[in-house]
Amino acid sequence: MAATVHSLESRTWSVGVALLLATLVAGILDIGYAIGSSALRGIEPMVIWQSVASGLIGKATYEGGVKTAVLGGVLHFGMMACFVLAFFLMSRRWPGLLEHPFLWGALYGVGVFCVMNYIVVPLSAIGHTIQRPPLRFIGEMFSHVVFVGMTIAWFASRARSAGERLA
Repeated sequence: MAATVHSLESRTWSVGVALLLATLVAGILDIGYAIGSSALRGIEPMVIWQSVASGLIGKATYEGGVKTAVLGGVLHFGMMACFVLAFFLMSRRWPGLLEHPFLWGALYGVGVFCVMNYIVVPLSAIGHTIQRPPLRFIGEMFSHVVFVGMTIAWFASRARSAGERLA
């Protein structure tokens, strides 16, 4: 009996595993980009985690030390899980999203960037849109397109329904 070898393209996971992996991978890539690009400007990683928490508790986050950095981590991955779930649910309504995950994922990443920066952040305790120089804007948009949108769409395209089996 010959062993079946599955290519990376044919690999699928249960819905729960695919959504968890999408959340973790997209979340790590996204925050990794933020930490790395900020390090080039001399900003400590803990400040990046705290800046996520600032959306909930405002400027006091920077006086909270590790506690507010951990809160930022929980919020970051919680929001990422919401973005993953939203894409997954849309893909169940419109299966075509999964036929071209990199195209639709890229567009979804642009949407996530816009929702976060032009709706969520202004309505948060930060209270305003964050102004960025053009190169930073391009870098952050790239991060959301590739690291968030395309990653989420790829993992969603690997999710199999209950009862569906690998060939």
